[in-house]
Amino acid sequence: MDLLQVAEEVVESSPNKLEDIYRLLAEGSFPSSFCSIKKKNLKRYARKFTLEGGCLYYVGSKNEEKREVVVDPERRHQIFLESHITESGHHLGQKKTANRIQSRYYWLGVVKDVIDWIKICETCQNAEHHKNTPRKCKPVKVDRPWEVLSIVFHGPFPPSSQKNTYVLTVTDFFTKWTEAVALPNNDAAQAAKVLANMYYRYGAARNIYCNQGWDFCKEVSRNLYERWNISQTITLAETSDHAGLDKMTFEGLKSSIRMAVSDNPSEWDEFLEPILFTFRTSINPVTKYTPYFLMFSREIQLSGVLANLLATDKQERKSTPRPNRCSSAAFQGHDGIFGSSAVQPLKKFKQTAVMSFKFENVLFPEGTVAVEEVTS
Repeated sequence: MDLLQVAEEVVESSPNKLEDIYRLLAEGSFPSSFCSIKKKNLKRYARKFTLEGGCLYYVGSKNEEKREVVVDPERRHQIFLESHITESGHHLGQKKTANRIQSRYYWLGVVKDVIDWIKICETCQNAEHHKNTPRKCKPVKVDRPWEVLSIVFHGPFPPSSQKNTYVLTVTDFFTKWTEAVALPNNDAAQAAKVLANMYYRYGAARNIYCNQGWDFCKEVSRNLYERWNISQTITLAETSDHAGLDKMTFEGLKSSIRMAVSDNPSEWDEFLEPILFTFRTSINPVTKYTPYFLMFSREIQLSGVLANLLATDKQERKSTPRPNRCSSAAFQGHDGIFGSSAVQPLKKFKQTAVMSFKFENVLFPEGTVAVEEVTS
């Protein structure tokens, strides 16, 4: 039965209307206080009911259904419990409970009674508490670098000297590699421009999560296609799990950006790369590798480490005797360009920890390279 129809009947009914209908169908009499108009209305409404074996049933205006009319409050509550709790012990919600009751029984105000009883059901209230608790997002499955990305806007911040007020971060779910770009605003056109640059640098992504709303996602996709002919899926990120980073790393990145803004109010956008360098070269707690290693399949060489390796290699070369040492020129050209046509054989070099081969300096004799003027 339509719930709106039940509500209408509640409004137009008096508390004793069902008893009046029973008396009318059983005895054919009206209450003594009824005037002719009330008698007419009661008789019209009684057409929706029938009396069988001393029991009153609701059959509806088209006489297509038959539901037992329940008047006793205690029996109504017992029917509610039987309809609300399934055989397996599961508690149904308001709509399903009301539908189960109305499929077999009838009384005025069924829906209101169901709502009130569920409000005082301890099991339902505990379930409602857990229902309102934000559910944990299912992890995004990724198999390779730059397959799934997330974009997050940070800001607004005080305008820098370059008029930038926002930072857009782009994070790869697989490697945890993060890019950050300072922007003058946080509209879809700016985000599309950043993603286009990332596309030309790293290639296409299967999906990109964004936390700016569905309209923003559609606008970014439209800008990418119309301006750069890039077809890219942008999906709304429903939870913070779609930021691409674990909570601790994500909060650390946000804190570092805010600190850069605080320490350098007019030039904070020039300090984003040093911030990113720290995160890219630090071991991620989830992957157990640095984003740099997962992105490029090698660890980064820092300037101090590289200088030490070069110094060690130079010392080793000095202490190791080399018979038949060649001159500093490993090869020479011919045809008069390098001053001699003699070609010396290439040296065989020893592998080191720095490179698998070495380069020798080639010094051109002064005046040996001539520039010819071309006349047309």
